[in-house]
Amino acid sequence: MTRDAATLLGVDPKFDETEVELADGRKAWVYETRATIMWLDQERRVRVLVSDEWTTIGDAPVALLGTDLLLPHLLRIDFAKGTVEIET
Repeated sequence: MTRDAATLLGVDPKFDETEVELADGRKAWVYETRATIMWLDQERRVRVLVSDEWTTIGDAPVALLGTDLLLPHLLRIDFAKGTVEIET
């Protein structure tokens, strides 16, 4: 998420800079902080990566969901229907 989005969501503004590798192999510098979220009806403390600007594919902004949140659930993506389901 961007710094502006982090501030709007009340995410702690104390950032530590860290380097990450993106799915396409590129490296990027982002800011790392922690936040508490509700995930599948449970409160979870998560690591949040904050950048200075949105990453985009074409004109569409891209948000990433960490894989740790998905374990041990089944993620079903149906591109034809345009749906995403998380089976608990």
